[in-house]
Amino acid sequence: MEKGSRGVDEKESLKSNIKLKSDNKKWWLFVLAGSLVYGTNYTDKVVFGAMGPELMKGFHFTKVEFGLLATIFGLSYTFFQVPVSCWTDVKGRRKGVGFITSFYGVFTIITGFAVSSFAALGIARALTGLGEAASMPSVTGALTPWVPISHRGTSQGLMHSTTRIASALTLPIAVITYLSFGITGPFITFGLFTIAVGIFWYVIYRDKGISICSIKDKRSDLAQVIKSGIRSKSLWALCLADFCYFYTLTVYIVWLPTYLVDARHFSLSKAGLLGAIPWIGGAVGGVLGGKVSDYFCAKTGNVKLWRRVIPSFCMLGTIPLLMGAVYVHGSLAMTLLFTASFFVLDGTIAIFWAMSMDMGGKYSGATAAWMNTWANVGGLVSPVVFGVLVQNFHSWIIPFGVAGAVMFVGAVLVWLIDPSSKLDFQSLDSNSKSPIGII
Repeated sequence: MEKGSRGVDEKESLKSNIKLKSDNKKWWLFVLAGSLVYGTNYTDKVVFGAMGPELMKGFHFTKVEFGLLATIFGLSYTFFQVPVSCWTDVKGRRKGVGFITSFYGVFTIITGFAVSSFAALGIARALTGLGEAASMPSVTGALTPWVPISHRGTSQGLMHSTTRIASALTLPIAVITYLSFGITGPFITFGLFTIAVGIFWYVIYRDKGISICSIKDKRSDLAQVIKSGIRSKSLWALCLADFCYFYTLTVYIVWLPTYLVDARHFSLSKAGLLGAIPWIGGAVGGVLGGKVSDYFCAKTGNVKLWRRVIPSFCMLGTIPLLMGAVYVHGSLAMTLLFTASFFVLDGTIAIFWAMSMDMGGKYSGATAAWMNTWANVGGLVSPVVFGVLVQNFHSWIIPFGVAGAVMFVGAVLVWLIDPSSKLDFQSLDSNSKSPIGII
């Protein structure tokens, strides 16, 4: 009897080990699919920034109007983060992420046909932003049940590095397709790619631990998640630090190509080539920042310290490198300094998203959406402030200096974050009809 029982136990243990190995392989595949979704979230932003000089020259948009178009996109992208994330919970992460990714792929294509009208272009950008709003938070929520805690910084670093690699590739491809097919070429190219990624996610990903509730239940959960977030000082500090990070990141996305053309007198082709290099620095910095954070957190057991030290150091280190790039005269030196600045800047981002997973737990999707909402308020403010400063002061140094000052504030805010303090979702857990509510 004991022998038979032991045989059954051994079989069950073997099945468990096989399943564990299968799951280990599966979550890395899901990280790959999530990385591609993250990448498309940036290809659209960068292709619009890359076409900025042509929009202002060929279609007679002013710098302020161009900044306003970026802000129109940012408004819908920012304030639909949490609602659209909630909607993907109702549909399930597999269907939800697949649909919204394909949705903003379609409107990326439409953007290319709306460039002759400010109003039409504004509507196209707003709808693109609505689709993109929850793609990254929803992917984060989808991966939380799969990715072990010890790999969260690394996985986020890999996914964010994909956005930088995609951005680096987008600039030269956008220029090539523009020169070959006109203004619609880049938007059609990257729109079709985005649709393909949405389909790939749907084919690859599998929901885990998600109970699909009614929209009414989710609205109730959403309200309680927001209330829990509002009560958390650590989450507010994280949101504001991410605001500072995203303010400066948006400068790279929206204004760097125009800066290279207007201030440095590069051709569009040269701007596309040299403007791509700093994004490679960002890709490496994102992976390294997440990896180093995971390593020291595991080695010392002091998550609170190492989730603070690295982003604070990186945000401070960005400032002299960024200003050096603006002041230096040679093209090579400028490119190297912008690359180093972006490398250090992106050492922060994986850690911020890992902290949203640490603090939010099974509600990390909603927590990441709340964090990213406030981060993208920085993305709303940045394009217009930068454009107004350039246009009114006829100086590129002043707006870059403002970005440096914002980064200093972010470095201070990081020390107010306690990633080990879990958000208070007790009332949500006790009242929710779903075993896990919003992920």
